[in-house]
Amino acid sequence: MSVPNPANMEAFLNFFKSDMIDNPPALRSYLRIPKNLTPEWESFFEKLAVFCENSCGSVNGIPNNTHERVAWEKRQWIMDDENLDEFDMWPTATNTKEKTSLASLSDIRTTSNRRFSVVEQHTTKALTIEYLTNPVKRAKALYRRAKARCHLGNFKEGLEDINLALELQPGETAILALKDELTQLLDTVVSAASLKRYLDQQPQPPAN
Repeated sequence: MSVPNPANMEAFLNFFKSDMIDNPPALRSYLRIPKNLTPEWESFFEKLAVFCENSCGSVNGIPNNTHERVAWEKRQWIMDDENLDEFDMWPTATNTKEKTSLASLSDIRTTSNRRFSVVEQHTTKALTIEYLTNPVKRAKALYRRAKARCHLGNFKEGLEDINLALELQPGETAILALKDELTQLLDTVVSAASLKRYLDQQPQPPAN
């Protein structure tokens, strides 16, 4: 029979001696919400916090669903390590947006599109490590990356993504529409000057 590592055993015992097991951090502390938001965004993130608490079966902000709480805690660790906020994590929030039924927030897509490079980076990482194995989810990730690349002026790479997405979801209206848009941009934005004009027209990140 193997003997547990003494250091790990000590850490385990210290955890039980502390009040963390009975009083874990409030779930809201796992969110990294930017400061100086508009009232509309403050309202949105308040709803997000409530959703997080409900997903963990929280009572007075204390999560009861341990597995769900650990998932949110791991997410917070990643954000802290990478110095990310909730807007940077937007590519991972599609399911959250759907579950919370916040369709009335029509500016969500506009704001997320202001972080085009971040969207491209995170979707590329997810696609590269084969994290997305479901064909529909993989097609959505390819679509989001193509959309980001479209706004970044990388039309050729965006079109490659869209063609891959169409192989997974043939006939999808949104994917076909973006393919038409990228094809047209490849034909019309053909010089450095026209590309600069196009990029100047794209939404810009909010001032810090």
